Amino acid sequence: MKPFFPNRYLQPAKFFLLVGMVLFLALNPRAWASELEDLKRSVQLRAEAVATLKQQGILREGPDGLLVADAGLPVPQKRLLDEENSDRARIFAIIASERKTSLTDVAAQFARMAAAKNGPAATQPPTQALPPVQSKRDDAPRGSSPLPGGPSAKVIIRPSAVILAGPERDARVVRNDVPAFSIWYVSQRKGDWFEITASEGGAPAGWVSARDAIEWKQNLVVSFTHPDGRKPVLFFKDEPGLERLVGEPASARRTSLASLYSAIETGAISPEFPVEAMEPARAVNARDQFYLLPIVNYREAEIDGREGRLLQLSALTRKRGTGSLDDPRARGDATRKSNYGKAGNVKVDIVFVMDMTRSMGPFITKTLEMIEGSMDLMKGEPAVANAIRFGMWGFRDSPEACPGIGFNTKNFTPALQDMGSFAKTLSGVEETRVDSKDYEEDVFAGMADGIEKTAWREGALRLIVLVGDAPGRPPGATGKDHPNGPKGTASGMDAESIRRLADSANVYVSSIYLGSPKWETYAETGEEQFRLFSRNPNSRPGAENFRKIDATDPALYGETSGALAVGLLEFMKKAVSGELTEGDLQGRSPVAEVVDTGSAKQAGLRLASDMFRGAMVQWLGSVEGAEVPPDVTGWAADKDLSTPAVQALDVQVFLTKNQLNNLKVMLDRVADAGIRGKISGEDFFDALRSVVAATARDPDKIPKAETLAQAGLVPAFLQGLPYQSTVMAMTDENWKQLSPDAQSQFINTVMAKLGYYQTIHDNPERWVALNPEDSSDAWVAAIPLDQLP
Repeated sequence: MKPFFPNRYLQPAKFFLLVGMVLFLALNPRAWASELEDLKRSVQLRAEAVATLKQQGILREGPDGLLVADAGLPVPQKRLLDEENSDRARIFAIIASERKTSLTDVAAQFARMAAAKNGPAATQPPTQALPPVQSKRDDAPRGSSPLPGGPSAKVIIRPSAVILAGPERDARVVRNDVPAFSIWYVSQRKGDWFEITASEGGAPAGWVSARDAIEWKQNLVVSFTHPDGRKPVLFFKDEPGLERLVGEPASARRTSLASLYSAIETGAISPEFPVEAMEPARAVNARDQFYLLPIVNYREAEIDGREGRLLQLSALTRKRGTGSLDDPRARGDATRKSNYGKAGNVKVDIVFVMDMTRSMGPFITKTLEMIEGSMDLMKGEPAVANAIRFGMWGFRDSPEACPGIGFNTKNFTPALQDMGSFAKTLSGVEETRVDSKDYEEDVFAGMADGIEKTAWREGALRLIVLVGDAPGRPPGATGKDHPNGPKGTASGMDAESIRRLADSANVYVSSIYLGSPKWETYAETGEEQFRLFSRNPNSRPGAENFRKIDATDPALYGETSGALAVGLLEFMKKAVSGELTEGDLQGRSPVAEVVDTGSAKQAGLRLASDMFRGAMVQWLGSVEGAEVPPDVTGWAADKDLSTPAVQALDVQVFLTKNQLNNLKVMLDRVADAGIRGKISGEDFFDALRSVVAATARDPDKIPKAETLAQAGLVPAFLQGLPYQSTVMAMTDENWKQLSPDAQSQFINTVMAKLGYYQTIHDNPERWVALNPEDSSDAWVAAIPLDQLP
């Protein structure tokens, strides 16, 4: 079975791995025996999963040509590691025998190839940060790189800016009502002044000071990741100050950081203090307290063996002021922590997304029992009962492909319900009596509808509890061993895109996967998908809000879900009474496996704590009005410098609806070309040329292109963006090297992004006006880099 692993930041590492192994074998022509052919195919099928885990820093190349990982690797990933190393070791042994050399020499040769710059499997694992960028200028100063852009630079205007007739402070005022966050084009620059135009190539409108405008050559911004489990981001006054800290050994750096944070906390800020500003200790909600952190410059850096970025950022908020730590008020705003005792008016919406196929009857019954037990607990607690509402989404599979199954997804609570009403609703919910055509169900559609179509209450914590015993099918895929069964998902998205959807909607997920020994062949895929669904903003890879439970013992599910409900209700009792503390939500000891009543209860309490804490931290920051420091420009690392494995800044690109539509048109053609090439056996670019010709576009440029990025199809707003991707890096040779399964995965990934774009396009909540004068066509949505092609 091909394991499902999501594509993060879509770098071309998997293609390099395949090409590298082929080159390695090609250097040993006598070794091309049938066994090596089988081993090569095995490596090809596994390459995407290996590349993804290396991108996440979970796996890395060892000095002996084998992969290594830290202790505690989850079972599916450990199995993948063992299989990959077993195949590599066998390849090395065959080649060593053919060449009459030692196994150590062969392994060392491969390790050297893997370590080579841009080699097939670089020993430096890519990160989930801003991917590598090459400066477009040879004269760029060492240590910083202006972001590549198109022919015209742009600026974004700060509040209270004025346009003057010349590049001097005493020049005549041309306009003093320039809308904040408006975008202007730069026709020329003199010192710290920009001459700006309203449109590209338009007539000059006048001059604006660099103090009132931020140069923005691409629509790239960063946002703070969830503050749980990391230190606040520090904005250094200059690049050398940050560079010195990053260059220190890990233990010395942690000591230096502790000194910096202590000085900020106590106000011991000297004129030589290297830090200009600090991210607020409280969570900042960009929708409530809108801010932009455009990337001005950047440079790559290695932080404790991990690839990272040092970014020059300019903070832009709706109001002017000072965010400098020299200012006592700004320092107080930055260091103020959330007051959990003021959570008395919090509301919580809890929505169950459940598999409702034939095997799920006992678990639906246990969910009803859990709600009835919660009602008993809430007697005499009217404030808590009034603050909580419940919902239920059921998912099955395609009614067209599975006649009689009833529905694909169904919302049993068009309006969220109080506990008593919800118990009555649940008592009428039943599993289907009709079998699906295959084992997989449309969990992707269930999750997408639960996130997007639930009638969430304004200002409430949004929590989903996902329960199921089968994996889903990504877009375009058919079930394992059922090529004529249902195809794809009604959502049009994969697990990665749906997780991003949940992030943008502030939805926190606990997922419970019911694994049965009878269906163990599906467990690995199901577990990986459910883990990804529950990778909440305050979760870390490998520590998702997820539990696997034995499906043959519904009582274990009952104990787990019951403890989850008890935990949430206890937190709410303390919250509404003003007695909640941060200590109440500290994580309990991890549960390795749910095997009995005790571990089930512990698992449920931990699920409740992690989910509630993540949502509550974000909610408190929102209601308390936490803001980023205004009018600050400084250098920051995209990693938590205390724990570089933790991402501190997320990179996004702002797109308008027209730009998103253009992106969709391009990816439609790529998907069509992939499908055509897979069916007909055509080279990828021949297929793409045929598709473009059929759409009346001039296809002449495509045969001359080496990669898709050079094929003339990429929208102008993506050209020069500082990231790489397997889609844009696709070549005929890459395509030929992919196995049929890997080609299908490539197509399915493209289709999942199309589904994500459509969902974002259709949801008004995802769009924001940068300034009040913008027409709806100019509104923008933040698209994560890993959702770009």
